[in-house]
Amino acid sequence: MLTIDANWWREMSRTGRLCVMALWILSIYVLALVINTIQSRWKQSKKETAADWPSVDGRIQFVSVSLEPRRGGDIYTATLEYSYFIGEYRSGKYTEDFENETDANTFIESMKDKKVQISYNASNPDKSMLNESSLPQDNSRFASSRQVTPL
Repeated sequence: MLTIDANWWREMSRTGRLCVMALWILSIYVLALVINTIQSRWKQSKKETAADWPSVDGRIQFVSVSLEPRRGGDIYTATLEYSYFIGEYRSGKYTEDFENETDANTFIESMKDKKVQISYNASNPDKSMLNESSLPQDNSRFASSRQVTPL
């Protein structure tokens, strides 16, 4: 059986320690890339599934912007809460990340109380997604800072 001496780190040369630390940093970076790829594919899959769902008129009820501090720079998340009627009133959320607060606030102000198209799962109408066709068509003012995150 392999045993590791508790003093292995202290006994390792400086170059060896740097190599171990570099491998740890590289491993964390690769793990972050894998998680990001899985997340992106999951979101794309969700969008493709929702493309086959029926749609109904809905309305944006509440809007908000929240600050999420991150190591690479702060992210401002704009949240749109909408309602729609399928036998009864139902609700859902849509979020987008922005690199600056001004763009996030401009986006939510343009969506406040707006009539929108909602796609919903016919077998479970509580599952829904805001149709991207309902989003502002003039994306040029958001192009550099907009990151879509459907819920």
